Amino acid sequence: MVNRAAAPEPPVVVVVYEDAAEAVVYRTPDRQGESETVKRRTAVVAAEPVELEAPQADRSSTARRIRTHARRYAVANRCDQLVTCTYRDGHPKPCVKCGADRPVYTCRTCRDRVRQDANRFARRVRSVFGPIPLEYFLESHASGEVHVHFVAPRAIAKRERETRVLAGLWSRGFVDATPDRVRGESARERCRRSARYASKYAAKAVEGGELDPSERAYSTAHGFQPVVTRGRTWTMQAGELSAQLLLGEVKPPAYRFDSGDDPEWRGPPMVFMSW
Repeated sequence: MVNRAAAPEPPVVVVVYEDAAEAVVYRTPDRQGESETVKRRTAVVAAEPVELEAPQADRSSTARRIRTHARRYAVANRCDQLVTCTYRDGHPKPCVKCGADRPVYTCRTCRDRVRQDANRFARRVRSVFGPIPLEYFLESHASGEVHVHFVAPRAIAKRERETRVLAGLWSRGFVDATPDRVRGESARERCRRSARYASKYAAKAVEGGELDPSERAYSTAHGFQPVVTRGRTWTMQAGELSAQLLLGEVKPPAYRFDSGDDPEWRGPPMVFMSW
């Protein structure tokens, strides 16, 4: 009688975001490697629009991807500065659709106009400071008016002089670039905190179905996407060690999530780590 070897377990995929200091290790759902669904999903794609009639689970998944991508983009490019741009009355002109003196979030025409202004501001910033990574998000104020949060490197607003330059480049109203520092906080954590603050409004808009199907929740500058390295191994422990070696980290991760510790986890085994 021939003893047949037990079929090997599905391989473990290691995904390392080198300049974002993050890694994901998970076991694939099949023995050939990553499923077709996983192969088609890239880590650097901008959050796609969500149909208004999409199930809440799909909206929540997209909102989670928005927060994840915004965080990795910010850390990879050392974007730890929050720049908030607001509007003054009657500028540039009252909305042709809703008639508001300042753009309001509930009006699609106003939102499109704010995005045009944000893109124009980003181009002007790059003309002054050179190629620079930026990501921006729209927020609805308590009054219903819209303002824009940019997450950018601190170099563009180190001193009051730079803030005045930014206000001139915006030319629509007030610009706030007041440094927000927490004592003892690392540079990476500053980037993550800035991205979390700004991206939560885009995620909230997606989850609440406040955007039209053709709208994107936020925007990033091209050419600054995080570097991704992918590999495979056969055990979760080996995957974690591989990720740490690829990142060149000698200390344990500052944050580690193991799906095995979550009784409500329904996906394949997964470990997330960040430094």
